[in-house]
Amino acid sequence: MVMTMNKTMFIKEISKRCDISVEDATIVNSILEDNFFLSKSSKDNIVNSIIGALNIDIDKATSIYDTCVSIASEAVKNKIKHPFRNLDKK
Repeated sequence: MVMTMNKTMFIKEISKRCDISVEDATIVNSILEDNFFLSKSSKDNIVNSIIGALNIDIDKATSIYDTCVSIASEAVKNKIKHPFRNLDKK
């Protein structure tokens, strides 16, 4: 069974994969929501925002950004593979 991902699940997954608190993951999610984070041109701006908000180094912020893109990409791929998944629950 394939799970669809909502905002809460996305935040928990960020927290788990990046080894940060749920509160910090919520801050990261807010930064991502304020930007089009799947765009490579936004990466530097987002990474700098993460550095400022969480007071971490550039390597950790870049890792968090890359992990978030990976999580989102996986969710999109699952949705494409299983487009009618939500209809099964009705």
